[in-house]
Amino acid sequence: MALVPRLVVEVFEHVNFQGRRVTIIDSVPNTDEMGAQDIISSIKIYRGPGFNASPNYKAIFHEDLSYKGRRLVLAPGYYPNIHEIPYNFGDVISSISFSPAAHPTPPDYGAVPIIIEVFRDIDYRGQKGIIMRDVSDLTEIGMNNAISSLRIHRGPNFPFSGCHIVFYAQPNYE
Repeated sequence: MALVPRLVVEVFEHVNFQGRRVTIIDSVPNTDEMGAQDIISSIKIYRGPGFNASPNYKAIFHEDLSYKGRRLVLAPGYYPNIHEIPYNFGDVISSISFSPAAHPTPPDYGAVPIIIEVFRDIDYRGQKGIIMRDVSDLTEIGMNNAISSLRIHRGPNFPFSGCHIVFYAQPNYE
């Protein structure tokens, strides 16, 4: 019987879905076999044609070979930079598995490295929105194509090494 993938996973060599890409539909005990040993920096996870048969299916990224060591459990979605908070899992993935019962590694929204205030009008006026985590589409906060000014503040968990903020013109980090 042919494999009907529940999830389709794309792993990328660099952050923001750049660099070499490998597509995965089944467990991989050693990512070196597909040329992705310890170089994965961003991930896209899509619902595959068999997803409805097990809608709680998750992709599990393991630090060590043969599904051992620390793990990062992700549900379908886009993860443009797994090096940063809350994941801190970039360039360490050595095996990948799938599970219908795994609990996803949730973003730790208690960790707030940056606070961004966005305003509809110039000079910090008009409708205001607060951003403290990745937002894949500004319609989620009612500010799509409407930001005219912004303020960026260090959050209580600002990393010692600093961090970058990337704004995209299109939804879904494009």
